[in-house]
Amino acid sequence: MRLGDYLRGRRFVMQTPLAREEVARRIGEATAPASGVFGRGIFGWARFGRLRLRVRDGWWMYRAKPVLAGRIEAIGRGSRLRLNHRAPLWIPAFLIVWYPILIASAVGMISEGKLGAAAASDVAIAASVLAVMLVAPLVTFHLASARSESDLLALTAFLEREVEARAAA
Repeated sequence: MRLGDYLRGRRFVMQTPLAREEVARRIGEATAPASGVFGRGIFGWARFGRLRLRVRDGWWMYRAKPVLAGRIEAIGRGSRLRLNHRAPLWIPAFLIVWYPILIASAVGMISEGKLGAAAASDVAIAASVLAVMLVAPLVTFHLASARSESDLLALTAFLEREVEARAAA
């Protein structure tokens, strides 16, 4: 998954012959709550016409992994699932705050001349810390999206199995 796809998401639509309430009930019964401590598989919820699902690979849940989120819309006798496989909402919010703070810190240190008066070793340490802080979110993205394709396949297979959903034309 590319960074742009991770942040914006991949949108797609699925349809099911089941009513909206039945879709929510089946998803609720087939998933473990996201707050569960242990377990593997599909975790999440469906309520109030919305759903949010994710895959947990091991005993802990990496919270930066992409999620499958969307709406459950009633259409005739069935339902339409408008889905988006994307980063959790806190990731873009974090990046919007993180990078301006780092840039402002770097600009502030340079413009006030603090780096010019500092010893060469202090400048190297400050530059190293800044570099690590700039790269850390990209490493997190790489870790979070490493298995995103197989997770998306598992999530769509789960919806096909549990709520008889199929890709909409």
